[in-house]
Amino acid sequence: VESAGLMDYLRIGSEHSCDSRYREKLFSRQLEGITNRQSLLQLLDQKRLFVGTLASMLNNMDLFRIKKFHSAIIDEASQILEPMLAGILSRFDRFFLIGDHHQLPAVVMQSEAESSVFDKDLHGMGLFNLRNSLFERLFAIARRENWTHAYAMLQHQGRMHRELMDFPAGMFYENNLDILPSELAHRQKQLRNYWVAQDDLGEAFRQHPVFCRRRIFIPTRAEIHAGGLKANESEAEQICRILNLYLQALPAVKGMSVGIITPYRAQIALIRQKLENQGLDPDDFTIDTVERYQGGARDVIILSLCTNSLFQFRQVGQISADGVDRKLNVALTRAREQIIMLGDPEILSQMPFYADWIAEAFLLENA
Repeated sequence: VESAGLMDYLRIGSEHSCDSRYREKLFSRQLEGITNRQSLLQLLDQKRLFVGTLASMLNNMDLFRIKKFHSAIIDEASQILEPMLAGILSRFDRFFLIGDHHQLPAVVMQSEAESSVFDKDLHGMGLFNLRNSLFERLFAIARRENWTHAYAMLQHQGRMHRELMDFPAGMFYENNLDILPSELAHRQKQLRNYWVAQDDLGEAFRQHPVFCRRRIFIPTRAEIHAGGLKANESEAEQICRILNLYLQALPAVKGMSVGIITPYRAQIALIRQKLENQGLDPDDFTIDTVERYQGGARDVIILSLCTNSLFQFRQVGQISADGVDRKLNVALTRAREQIIMLGDPEILSQMPFYADWIAEAFLLENA
């Protein structure tokens, strides 16, 4: 908001969730000294922009009794279930929903069967499952009815290098993604030049595929670890080797961010243990599940898929109604410069999208 020059706004929310630099913009702070209705109305009339989370707005619905709002902009709308929006959107003349239904949806505790809708009248309005967001339902209706005036897609991104972008663009976005023109020159640099152009880097490191390739697949074997099917020791050890390569290469890589994504808490704990055993601080790297990574990015993303059985791995994927593996899409689009995937190729080749990704990636037998 500030970078756009829109300083005259009110923030709806708590001081505990607001950076100290912006607390003077909090509605609660602005109310200090207000002693009568006239002064309150004057304060509200002076402000055109109100900013807050959906939960904060829902907790302050009295605002809509004393002020008319014309437009609502809802960010990350594909992660918000319909009941959360239905009541508040009716308070506006128009609304804009911004989101990506090809990435992770809202967290729902009920099973798909329990949240299914069987009423045919509701089917007619595109409501088949209460797990889906209003964003996804309206987008599907608009495309079906060819309401091209009602939706649009942001087609340029500045996060991923083009070589990383090409796969999700083709598999998940109908090749409707391109790189921002301002990022093009920077992203066209070779990987080795991006990190390792310094003179103190040895030639052996210079030629290593880890520093030369953007998409790497390292095959591992399925195994039953003490942690059960939700841990894979060989993948954890490979990750340690990769991180050691970067740390040994040259001091400059300290400024490079590395993220490790894996489906299971048991694998997170195993990776952290292996790093500690080698004298590496696990807190120097972000090791987490894909759900915790949505909205974030790292220069390098390492995917430890922990593929110990086909049945288990089928439970990990999250296929949308239009056939997109949302979790894989999120994982692949977290990387700015490089993706390294580890997993059992025999199992992965039986899963949609994974076989194609492996076929296009550089095969590295051992880091």
